[in-house]
Amino acid sequence: MWLWLKAAMRPTAAFPLLCLCFGGAALARLAGMSLDEAAVALGDENFKVREQAEQVIRMAGIDAYAQVARLAASDNPEVAARARRSLPTVLLEIDGDFPPDLAARLRRIDDFRGAQLEQLLTDLTGLKPPRPVTLIALHSHWQARRPDSPDATRKLNGLLESALLTGLRGDAVLTDLSRLRPERYEAGTLALVLDSLSKQRAEDLAPLLPLHDAWTRSHPQLLQLLHADGYQLELARQASGEPTRSAALRKILNLATKRTLTNDQKSAVRKLLANYRDEAATFPVATLDQDTGWYFFDVFGPDQGGQAHLDSYRKFRASFPQIAAPALLAQPLEVLLVLDQSGPNEAMKYAMQQSVHGGMMLLGEWLHAHPQLIREPLPLPEIKDQQPYPYRTIKFFRLFAPYPDDAAMRQNPAIAAAFDILAKQPRWLDVATQARAVMAQQQQQK
Repeated sequence: MWLWLKAAMRPTAAFPLLCLCFGGAALARLAGMSLDEAAVALGDENFKVREQAEQVIRMAGIDAYAQVARLAASDNPEVAARARRSLPTVLLEIDGDFPPDLAARLRRIDDFRGAQLEQLLTDLTGLKPPRPVTLIALHSHWQARRPDSPDATRKLNGLLESALLTGLRGDAVLTDLSRLRPERYEAGTLALVLDSLSKQRAEDLAPLLPLHDAWTRSHPQLLQLLHADGYQLELARQASGEPTRSAALRKILNLATKRTLTNDQKSAVRKLLANYRDEAATFPVATLDQDTGWYFFDVFGPDQGGQAHLDSYRKFRASFPQIAAPALLAQPLEVLLVLDQSGPNEAMKYAMQQSVHGGMMLLGEWLHAHPQLIREPLPLPEIKDQQPYPYRTIKFFRLFAPYPDDAAMRQNPAIAAAFDILAKQPRWLDVATQARAVMAQQQQQK
């Protein structure tokens, strides 16, 4: 008899045998089972024992995650299913500082729907201090397994993301996040966190770089999920490893042209490149290939009215003369080459054909600096009677002669002389009237 009892009490055999012999008494004893005992009991023949064992697993702390993850890969379907259900709860890092009622509800998070789930989120959001790690784990769980209908999911995700963004403002948040094992979370959740942190801490991204590095190493696809704010981290990482700002500029230019970026990420690149305008003025553009050089002039070409980069652009075009005409119509600097080769009239016509406004703006700035080039009225677009002139023509005049009236313009003899030549075509007087009305309206709005 003693040998039978001794064998029955071994962890590998105790639970089914005790339940058969002692029924409810055995279940009462299970309330104090260890995690190792619960791991065995997940596969017990008795349903109530399995249920109790799963509850013990759900009570486990984050340190038990690896053990529960191994159970989730068990060959026993029952053990694997119960462990998989428990993993998200273990990841929530529910500790003794949680209010008991909230802790109990969080451990049964998938049992709630609708208003009950919203209330749970509200209570979780109200915790002081905030629990960003718990919110991240919950968001990650919902990324992997939608908890409700699409409409309800959107609403709940909105509530959860709002709570998460608030939680990320805590003083100790970076310390908390540095403990995360990124492979345990969904890439979409980590991207949301990096986007939010980057927006909040845009003035100093350096403390975020270790997180960005670790998380993108674990989830390479995370890079494609980052929006404009978060992608600033990738750009900062790329630039931080270069010895000079000129080398960093080259790295960013290559990144912009050699990687497939989303529109948000392209915006992030352009925003960062605005900080490199000084380096761009002396950058050796001739060392870039055609695609990267073209992108360089697309970003920096209009700087200082095109004067800073016109010589480099001439050399670039000489090196790559085969660029297709439609592409040239999207390059503002091309207007200044037409101006060089064919004069202001042809340059004006070309600017009106372009697919971008920048060419007309460059032409206006250039002729303001060199009004002696105007020797005859420039062409104007055809418009119907009494109709206003289009944006580009008005913008040209505001850049070429940015004066509120004739009296002010006459104080610049060179501009006045050029305007007199334009005014030989009376329609230019209409353009001047419209342009000055726009200037007056903008002045009133300031």
